Amino acid sequence: MRDKLTLVSHSSTSATNAAAFASDEPLDPRGAQWAADAVGRLPHATRVLSSPAVSCRQTAQALGLTAAVVEPALVDWDLGRWRG
Repeated sequence: MRDKLTLVSHSSTSATNAAAFASDEPLDPRGAQWAADAVGRLPHATRVLSSPAVSCRQTAQALGLTAAVVEPALVDWDLGRWRG
């Protein structure tokens, strides 16, 4: 059996809607709904990792991935004054 890697981006936030770089903001209402609507549509996972970003943790939770482990190495890159 071969291992499979599935990458899932966080759902929409105020920054992504404004075409701006994230500043660790939460999901917007539309993003939370999109993630909730996707429950059960992802392949089965034996291990789930999440970025420490609020939007990533909220997306994992909305997807029902309650066993997601926060992995500090998945932190967003720091874009300095371009954030937000």
